[in-house]
Amino acid sequence: MKRWKQLDCSGCTETLTDGKNFVMFEWGWATGEQLGCHNEFDTDTIAYLWAGDGSPMDKDSDVNNWEAIDGFNHVIVGIEPDDMTDMDCEKIYEEETGKILEQVSIGYY
Repeated sequence: MKRWKQLDCSGCTETLTDGKNFVMFEWGWATGEQLGCHNEFDTDTIAYLWAGDGSPMDKDSDVNNWEAIDGFNHVIVGIEPDDMTDMDCEKIYEEETGKILEQVSIGYY
């Protein structure tokens, strides 16, 4: 897998690049019957691929150039979110983001 570099991690987002592609992960979405904003994948985390020219980190870049490509949940089925440890969440995040970044690297999206 290509090496991805973190460009930004603030609020509820993380932005990475492999020098060619830019991917942003955003977490904190409502799922299922939860109140709040839902995304098109109904997952608590969504991945976006930069579809614009240049870098999304440029101050003049248009936020509308992010294209939603995939989503995943930090929650382990059968375990209440409050019963999960930070380590559980970090492991799931690492595994799921790794899968998505690999698919971006090979041109799947």
